[in-house]
Amino acid sequence: MTSSERGLLAVWLDIPEAIEADLNDWYDREHMAERAAVPGFRNARRYLAEAAGPKYFALYETDSIGVLVSPAYRRYLGPAMSDWSKRVQPRFVNNHRLCCIEAARAGGGIGGVVAVARFPATPGLADCLKGGALTSALRVSGALGAQAWRSELGVTFPDGAPAGAAAELVVVVQGIRADAAAAGLQAVLDSAPETKVANHSGLYRLLHALPD
Repeated sequence: MTSSERGLLAVWLDIPEAIEADLNDWYDREHMAERAAVPGFRNARRYLAEAAGPKYFALYETDSIGVLVSPAYRRYLGPAMSDWSKRVQPRFVNNHRLCCIEAARAGGGIGGVVAVARFPATPGLADCLKGGALTSALRVSGALGAQAWRSELGVTFPDGAPAGAAAELVVVVQGIRADAAAAGLQAVLDSAPETKVANHSGLYRLLHALPD
């Protein structure tokens, strides 16, 4: 929780069609800017599924995972939560939220499409990604960068993890095109035998990023 490694909040969700327009307005007119303004948040990005489910995906990078338990952030989960947030957030469906620490990084940049996959967080996979498997994504033309993040149960579930919850490793490959992002992710998987069974994988197109 006090790690100096970069942190990440990753969120996947669906929303009933009847309030989908309200969700998008909430994200773009309030929620993204609210989160990006919290001290320690580096950026905020939201995505729409190209070939994935849930339909929506968001990433928020932070200076450290400690930002995600800071009073400045947690006030928006309680006393400072807006009426708009109180209306939209309870309607989330298939919501999967992870608070993570950076495990490895290769390349850089923000692409128009990301390929993302989640795996059980085994020591072998973490070592493999740190040992060079992640850099294999950069051999693909149009793949800009790749990151691996390890979820922390104590931060993700501050009131106690539910039964069956387990830490995950999240791999994100940034690409200028969907095929580049997908091929970059596949290159990582081919270099890391421990990734044979994913908890989730998919392609998402960038909708909105802050700071702009």
